[in-house]
This record gives sequence, C-alpha cells and structure tokens, in this order.
Amino acid sequence: MTRKEQEKARRNCLRRCKLLLPFLFFLFAFRNGPSFDTLFELNDTVLRDSLLMLRNESLSNSTTIDNSQPHLGNLRRTRKNHKIVYFLHIHKSGGTSMCALAAMNQLRVNKEQNCNVQPDQRCCGFSDTLQAQERFAAVTFYQFVANEKDMYDAMDHQHYTYMVVLRQSQDRYRSHWKHMCQEQYHTNVTLPTFDAWWQAQPDNWNFRKICGTRCQNVPKYQVNLELFQYTMKRLNSFDHILLLEYWDAMLPQFTQSLGWRTVPNLHISAKAKNITYPALGSRDWDPFMSILDDALYEFGLARYRGISVDEFRFSKETARKLDHYFSMGRERGCGNPCCAESCSTYR
Repeated sequence: MTRKEQEKARRNCLRRCKLLLPFLFFLFAFRNGPSFDTLFELNDTVLRDSLLMLRNESLSNSTTIDNSQPHLGNLRRTRKNHKIVYFLHIHKSGGTSMCALAAMNQLRVNKEQNCNVQPDQRCCGFSDTLQAQERFAAVTFYQFVANEKDMYDAMDHQHYTYMVVLRQSQDRYRSHWKHMCQEQYHTNVTLPTFDAWWQAQPDNWNFRKICGTRCQNVPKYQVNLELFQYTMKRLNSFDHILLLEYWDAMLPQFTQSLGWRTVPNLHISAKAKNITYPALGSRDWDPFMSILDDALYEFGLARYRGISVDEFRFSKETARKLDHYFSMGRERGCGNPCCAESCSTYR
C-alpha cells in the first residue's frame, strides 16, 4: 500500500470511528476498563491508530473537570459556552442547514454525520437516564449535537440547551416522500404515490419525535390526551423553537441569544436528482395525520409572537380537530404506529 493510499485509508477510518467516540471515551473515562488496544483487540493498525487519534483529540479539547459539586462529582466541567446545544433534528426540517450554521460558528460538531453523535442517531449517552446524559456532557468534545430519532425521556437542562425546528406537517411529509423517491429512484422498487406512502407512515411525525420514547409504539391515531399534554409541556421546556417557514425572521434572534453570527441565505439541502415523481394521488389529506403536529406548530408560532403559556389558546379550528382526534382516533382500529403490515420506506 502506497503512502497516499495509507493516508486515504486512515482518513476513512477516522470518519468511521467518529460516531463511536463518545461511547468509547465513556468506557475509557468512567469504567477504568482495559486500554483501547486490548479492549477491542484491533488487528487493523489503521483503525486502531484512528481510535487513538480521536481519543487524544478528545483529551486535548476537553476542559478541566470541576469536582467541587458533590451531586455531579467529576461529571461537571467548565465550558466556554457552558452548555452543549442539543438539536432535535426532525427529518426534512432544516437540519442540514442548522448543522452547517453551527459549524460555521466554529462549534465542534460531527459534520460528516450531519451533527449526529451516536450510531443510532439518538442522543445523548446510549441509555435513557439523566445520569447517562450527564456523563456524555462531561466527556464529549462536541459543542453541538443532533438527535435525528425519538428523544429519550430524560432531559438534562443543566448541561444542554434544547432547540428544535418545526415545519408545517403536510409539507414535511411531502418533502419526506420526495426524499424517499430520490433515494429509491435507481433501485427496482416501484415508487409509491404520495397518498399510498403517507397512509403507511406514522401519524404526527413531529409530535412523535418530541414525545420520544413514550410515543414510539403508540398505534396510529391513538395518542391520548395525557401524552399530548406531556408533549406540550416538553416542547415548552425547549430553549429555542424555530419554524422553518419563518426561518429568515427567527434566525437573527436565535443566533444572537447563543452569541453566534447569522449567515444570510443559508438554506442547504441535498442535491435533488432530476426525476419524475409519481402522482400525488387522489385521496384527500387526513387531518388526523397532522393535527397534533399542527397544534405544536401553532404553539411555537404563539411563543415567537410573545404570547405566554398562560395566555395561549388554540384556535377554534385546531381545538375542534384535536377533540375529534382524541374521541374518534381509536375507532380507526390501528394496531401499530403505521397502521399497516409494514411501514412505507423511510429512505
């Protein structure tokens, strides 16, 4: 292998290893286990060297851990910006642009993986406990992390600044369908019409991502009032709620609050192939698919306009549709989140 090929292989391994770094460093820092070499019994010299390089990079970028707080012990550490920015990346809602914006502001991010930091695209700490998230915050060198799947139940507001970008629900579903068509276009898969596709997708995608673990297995159209109230409170606890349709208006206030600089006209998306999409289909949109998403969006817009939680009321139309969903959704008889033998293709 030539020197040039060795360097290329090293860079490829480095990219492969980056997502595993938080977990590996967690084991190294807190479990006092064996060294990297013996722990993984790596025969691939390039892979082993890449892991060690990543570990050294983490150690060199870490700030000093402060042991003065007994309730966190050696988990607390002093940061220049104090908290890690936790971005709940709802698919097709500006996530790539947000990751790029964080990188442009010189925050340490895993840009190769669109700011995801775990192989399962969740965050943070590999288990749904507050302690796991505290430990992740103590050892990671990332300053901006993304979660592209369902949130863990635990939220650690002491070490993370929570943010999310919401998009009009039906538009997000349509964009998601087009993305799937792009990904599947050159395969042997017959591309479905939009209405055939969304009928085998989970309802209220945005809502389910914010609700997280508690809503993962709830059958389609059967989210109850208790889960709705839980998720509303959860969304209200986010430090920043942005709306994709109001991106240009809301971004300056958001960046100023974090001490970032605004990048004008930042709209980054994957390159779209020049393809012919299937027909949208003739079936009307089912309001049950998006009413919970629509309610969260309405709340986010009200908060942006300065309406307090005590003053906020849903519009009459939204309130009517919510009541209809909670009273009639179970009658649809769905047995799983997609109400189908299998969910339609995600990507």
